[in-house]
Amino acid sequence: MAAPSTASDGIAPVRTLAPLLLLFGLMLPVTGMVPVLSEFTAQRFAGLSQFASHFFMSINMIGALLGAPVAGLLSDRLGRRKALAVAALALNGLTLLGIALAYRHIDSYALLLSLRLIEGFAHMSALSLLMALGADHVGRGGLGGRMGAIGAAISLGVATGAPLGGVIGGIDPAWVPLGGGLLSLALAGLGTIALQDGGAAAPASRSARSSPRCAPAGPWRSRSPSRLPTGSRSVSSCRRCRSISGSPSASMHAPSAVRWRPS
Repeated sequence: MAAPSTASDGIAPVRTLAPLLLLFGLMLPVTGMVPVLSEFTAQRFAGLSQFASHFFMSINMIGALLGAPVAGLLSDRLGRRKALAVAALALNGLTLLGIALAYRHIDSYALLLSLRLIEGFAHMSALSLLMALGADHVGRGGLGGRMGAIGAAISLGVATGAPLGGVIGGIDPAWVPLGGGLLSLALAGLGTIALQDGGAAAPASRSARSSPRCAPAGPWRSRSPSRLPTGSRSVSSCRRCRSISGSPSASMHAPSAVRWRPS
């Protein structure tokens, strides 16, 4: 009777680390696209305005804004965070592959923007669900440490993605979304094996859903405005450096990494 317990003890660390590893990998393509922004916008489509070029990044955040609440509500109602997270990772990978294909073979900026919108939706859905799964398996006493580990995994992925995207984009810009798409599909496969729904993912009862709750509004009310200048500084400064120096994307990965450092 001791064998099952031993096997379970061996799997437990994998279950614990899986959401952290998936979060790290999920964040890599996000900032990886920043060093190759010009290649996908102004250099690919002549006559694009500054607004249209920057909208390539902004529309991704619009998709994210839609994806986070939808994913959260579905996971609470269905109680199947693992299945939804794996599906979101797969959709994220497919849209990144579509972006690489569209960049290479289809002369349509509208199609690229549409794919970026869907990618943002899928990315933020996966991010929200993986964070929830990461917190499901700890008690209230260990929640602070667990959320700190989740934040560290996300920050490391954000900081690593920019220089990685600069190096890969210096070889071929299409390789950035191509590699990100293949990575995301691999993460979906890993999630199928390693993720596990926690007890906190059970569907909420009707009475629980209808009862009034005190929403934790303070943190996001103060944090959301603080993030507004981040994207404009990051994207604009990298493009400005390139326009002044004439350097390729491979040499712009250092400023990107610095700008996308956790703050």
